[in-house]
This record gives sequence, structure tokens and C-alpha cells, in this order.
Amino acid sequence: MTGVAEAGSRVELFRGDVSVGTAVTGESGVFTVSGVALVSGANVLNAKSTDAAGNVSASSTALKITQDTVAPAAPSF
Repeated sequence: MTGVAEAGSRVELFRGDVSVGTAVTGESGVFTVSGVALVSGANVLNAKSTDAAGNVSASSTALKITQDTVAPAAPSF
């Protein structure tokens, strides 16, 4: 997951109320959170950032992802 926040801030990514990863933004404000654990089905992710002074942002707009882990039916002839 990649996004943008205030440069030098800590970004925490949430699936519902569960923290699923953190990152620190670089000078450009870009952050990347790798290895985000998604559940099968609907996932709603939000992020919050905390600046160097400890101020916490409002939650980001929700990102909705559906993870389909069910194989399709076998083809038939």
C-alpha cells in the first residue's frame, strides 16, 4: 500500500480497528506499507498519520478491497 502524508510522519494502516502495518514517510511524504494481511472477502482500510510533535490526523478516506480466495469452477466441455 502506497500513499502520501506529511513528510517525516508515521503512518499507521488499519483494517477496521486492527492495525495491519506502519511506515514512516520520507522527505517527499511518500510511504509504503508492505505485507498487509487481508482477509478473504471485503476489507476496508484506513490510515492515520502522526507528526513529529505527536499530532494525530483524522482517518483517511476508506479504501475498499475485496480479496477473492475461492478458485473458479472448473471449465466444462
